Amino acid sequence: MNLPFVGLSFLMAVANVRRAADQQAGPSVRHLSPATFALPRSVRKALEERRCTIPQSFDMAKPHNVIFGTFTERGRSEWAALCSVRDTSQILIVDTRTGGIVDSLERSADAHWIQDIGHGRLGYSRRVTLLPRNRIRRWRNDVDRRPIPQPIDHDAIQQAFVEKYAEAFYQAAGRWYKRLIAD
Repeated sequence: MNLPFVGLSFLMAVANVRRAADQQAGPSVRHLSPATFALPRSVRKALEERRCTIPQSFDMAKPHNVIFGTFTERGRSEWAALCSVRDTSQILIVDTRTGGIVDSLERSADAHWIQDIGHGRLGYSRRVTLLPRNRIRRWRNDVDRRPIPQPIDHDAIQQAFVEKYAEAFYQAAGRWYKRLIAD
């Protein structure tokens, strides 16, 4: 038996087990406090009371995943934030004036948003952005071919899996409509 070969095989096996354990545990996701963002006091307080932190995607250094717009009805001033609590995130829509939670969307484990970003590295890849009404006003149907009530008179929320796909959420008549944006 060739002893150097056995030693090398053992070291490679240990390295593979260690790499698998690291990948299973996942990379550390960078989270920011709601206080990092220029939010109205009522909105910041609502997020802090829920112990939210804002996860950051791997590809942007500037703080993100908190947006301002009109998401549930025309004329309503709201913030949407990707709120992570105990490794699970959801998009929370918060009324600017009252700080009340208006709605929530797309609750999922942060681990579902991890991808290989090259050179043996993993990165968190969920990003939330504003999709203004002027870019969606011609929408007629959602992903399931259900008609979207017209007129489209407020913004949508876009959720992206960075470098993979994006989808948008638009609320009308008390219902959320989903559209695939890119793949």
